[in-house]
Amino acid sequence: DTVLVSASLSASTARPLGSSPELDERTSWSGGDVVHHGFELGRHDKLRWVLDRCDEIGPVPLRVCYSAPHGAGGNCLECEKCLRTAVGLMLEGRDPLPFGFPLGPREVERRVRAGLDSGEIGAIEAVRPLWAELGARAAEHPGLLSPGFRDRLLEEVGGRLAPALISVR
Repeated sequence: DTVLVSASLSASTARPLGSSPELDERTSWSGGDVVHHGFELGRHDKLRWVLDRCDEIGPVPLRVCYSAPHGAGGNCLECEKCLRTAVGLMLEGRDPLPFGFPLGPREVERRVRAGLDSGEIGAIEAVRPLWAELGARAAEHPGLLSPGFRDRLLEEVGGRLAPALISVR
């Protein structure tokens, strides 16, 4: 009698999109409701929630990639979303490998640096708040990040990756 729609965004990153609590939760049918689940959590908090469950059951492969939507269902390990998720895992002290990212931490860092240098990471303004969440976590807890990479991430989040202030009506 209830359908959960996973929230892609959060209250802190909300922007006009086809799915939001205001839209989804107005959907109903005879005896049924829709709940826009997890909107109160930021993207990294959602990852931490999953990892808390993994502490009980063990690692699970995460499928986050939107660059490789077909095929075996793996992650491309090159797009911004795959790399951002791998960095998030590393911030929580987790090796990305058992979670569906067959890259070691140093290779993740190398690919993120290359994306920052080329401008591919941060080119989409909508993902900057998600990198800002990672920067906030890196400032308090480096996890598996090397010191040099952590410094670079904090520098970028304070500069080019800083989220633009937006207004949602």
